[in-house]
Amino acid sequence: MRIITEFTDNPKQTCTLVLENQETVTFNLRFYETQLSWYFDFTWGDVVSNGNKVVLGINILRSFKNIIPFGLAFQANDGVEPFAIDDFVTGRVIVYLLNKDDVEAMENNIFGV
Repeated sequence: MRIITEFTDNPKQTCTLVLENQETVTFNLRFYETQLSWYFDFTWGDVVSNGNKVVLGINILRSFKNIIPFGLAFQANDGVEPFAIDDFVTGRVIVYLLNKDDVEAMENNIFGV
C-alpha cells in the first residue's frame, strides 16, 4: 500500500503511477465545484473506466478486482467524503494505491472472500 502524493488542488489533472510490476496506470481527476465532488477516470492497458466518483472506501475499484492488479483507497481524517478542491493537498483526504497483495488481503480479511 502506497500513499499517493501526486494529486494536487488543480481542478483538472492527470497522474501516471508506476505499479510494482512496472506497468503504469493513468488517472484523470476532475473537480466539479457545482457538485462539490471529485471524479476520476483511469486507464490501465486496455482497461478504461470513466466517470467514477471519488468516495471514501478501502478499495473503490473493488468491482475490478478480477481484472486489474491494483486498487484505490480514499480515507478522510474526519470521515467526510471528499468535497473541497484542496482535500488532497491539505491532507484531509489520503489516497492509497493498493497492490495485488493488498487487494487480496482486504478481500480475505474484510469480505471473507
